[in-house]
Amino acid sequence: MVDGLLLDFKSTRHPHVFRKDVAWQLLGYLLLYTRDRFRIDTLGLYFTRSGVLATWPVEEYVDLLGACRPPRCPRPTTRRLPGRRRPV
Repeated sequence: MVDGLLLDFKSTRHPHVFRKDVAWQLLGYLLLYTRDRFRIDTLGLYFTRSGVLATWPVEEYVDLLGACRPPRCPRPTTRRLPGRRRPV
């Protein structure tokens, strides 16, 4: 958790594939965190192999999960972090 962002790290070769179990796991982390000491307002995944950070505002993420129908799931805001190269 940093600056209102609850961040999970994933090491996958396919960051463009967003599995439902990963989506619900991230929401589970938010629900288990009840103290609200860090004022979480954003959820994120950092894909370590590709250097991609995907983030969603909490309210949007929850809304998208409720409307999610396979094969579509929440569309993140993504960006490649500086200094990271694509895996070979």
